[in-house]
Parts: sequence; structure tokens; C-alpha cells
Amino acid sequence: TFPIVPSPDPGGLPAGCSNRDTGNVPAAASATYDEATGTFTVSGSGADIWDSADEFHFVSRQWIERPAAFELTARVTSIENVHRWTKVGLMVREHGGPGAVHGSVFVTPTTQKGIAFQRRPVENGPSEHTPGRTISAPVWLRLVVLGNRVEAYSRRLTTDRWVLIGIDELTRTRDTLEIGLAVSSHVDGTLASATFDNVSVVPRRFWRGDDIGSVGVPGFFS
Repeated sequence: TFPIVPSPDPGGLPAGCSNRDTGNVPAAASATYDEATGTFTVSGSGADIWDSADEFHFVSRQWIERPAAFELTARVTSIENVHRWTKVGLMVREHGGPGAVHGSVFVTPTTQKGIAFQRRPVENGPSEHTPGRTISAPVWLRLVVLGNRVEAYSRRLTTDRWVLIGIDELTRTRDTLEIGLAVSSHVDGTLASATFDNVSVVPRRFWRGDDIGSVGVPGFFS
């Protein structure tokens, strides 16, 4: 597990984390970290994380490894109910541009929309959606990245088993990924605040399969 390294400034983000808006976001967003409780508080505006371009606030760090193999996990403890599609959750993203390839698992403020696995598999392409359970915060979220594959999970309690929401392949062209916490209020110019705790990044063992020689028929493993 990668430890959270305290910032030298009280309330500042852990060392190695960046904090920025993506897209044309008019409201000034913010993010803080409480070392005593291990809690991130993130406020973000933006029209949405959807279609071919996104608007949101992102607290992230870089993952420099290819093929990538890790788990990103956090508990969303609260969400400000600005809109039924206010999105709060975990994201892995290829770069900071609005049309970047990404895979994300979000929770919304109410059970009307609940949890969703959303992604943009191709740069500047359309977004895709897989609905999860109709629950809201507090909830645990997890993204598992193995190469170009992203798996999204959720659970209500630490004693519950992880529930798979969906799996997809991302068409990546870069060696690095930006991974972290995303918030979009879904109301451009209005901030929505959310809190996260138990944020962790855990490396995974990555296995790959290759055919050796002229085998005739490609092999596979799972």
C-alpha cells in the first residue's frame, strides 16, 4: 500500500497529489486533507463527466508503470445534494484534457441514480455507462486496473463482499495514468462538496500471456 504522506501545510493535500479543474469550470473549486482523520474534502463544479468532454475537479497522483496493475479504493462518506447526477468517486485518467480516456466509478447523492461505472474508452469518444446498485453514501468504491482493463466495484460495509459493476478495456496511448478523486456538481458554476476516507492504492501482481513460436492457434489464459 502506498502511504498517505502528510503535507507540510496544515489542511494541504498529501505530498505528490495535484489539485485542479478539468474542462471549462467557472466556479473556484478546492480540496483539503485532514491528517488526523485521513479525510479528503473535495468541492467541484462542472456540467458533467460525460459525452466526449468532461468538467469536474480532480485530486490525483501519477501512476508511472506500464502495464499498470493496482487497486484504487476509498470510502465516500458524504455528498452534497446539488443535482441527482452530482458525481463523486474514483477515476483513472490518461491525462488532464477534457476528452481524455478514463475509467471511473461514481456514487450520486440519492438512490434515484445510485452508483455507476462510467468510462470513455477512446480519446475524445463517447462515454459509456453501466449502472450499479441504487445506494448512496456512505459507500466503498474500488477500481482495479490491470493493463488496459478497468474493473469497477462497490460495497456498503467493510464486512460486505465487493460487488462487481462492470469491466471494460481502455484504448491507452501513454505510459502514465492520473488516479484519484473526482467531483462534478452537474450544475455549472455551483460547487458540490464530498468527503472521502480510507483512500489507498495497492499494487497488484500482473500476469501476461504470450504465444511462443508458430503455434497456429492463439492461446489464452484467465
